[in-house]
Amino acid sequence: MTIANINKIAKRECLFFRHYPNAYSFPVITCQEASMARNVSIERELKHMIIESNNHQQWLVHVPGSKKVSLFKVKHYLNKSDIKLANLSDYHNNSFHRGEICPFLAPFWEMTHLIDVDILKNKKMSTNDGSLRGFLIFNPKLLLFSQYHFIDSFS
Repeated sequence: MTIANINKIAKRECLFFRHYPNAYSFPVITCQEASMARNVSIERELKHMIIESNNHQQWLVHVPGSKKVSLFKVKHYLNKSDIKLANLSDYHNNSFHRGEICPFLAPFWEMTHLIDVDILKNKKMSTNDGSLRGFLIFNPKLLLFSQYHFIDSFS
């Protein structure tokens, strides 16, 4: 998936989507930093974590930037006890780092998305564009166009 493809889906479905590439001259990594740099509430920042099982099955969990992913809730939802946060340095030949995960880009778009119910209560959310200097503002319903997604309380 690409930013252009997500933009097409957004237009077709009449869902808000804006891309601001290279918006900053400084790196923005955390949700707190992003909230301040973009002048949006932290609840409207999209936080994502890659989690994995011992057999390396992976999921992308989304929660509002003001919350933390509850591994207990994720384990309960997936009915798996061996869930842990993935080590990004081991992921995808070290080509991804904190703050660079964009749920709309490969390989993350192809993962199963676990979407916290509170995200869908917002009309607009913000996340990075796969870089530390650009960002997206989007209707969170766009996450529901991923092939595999589940909605529950994950924070």
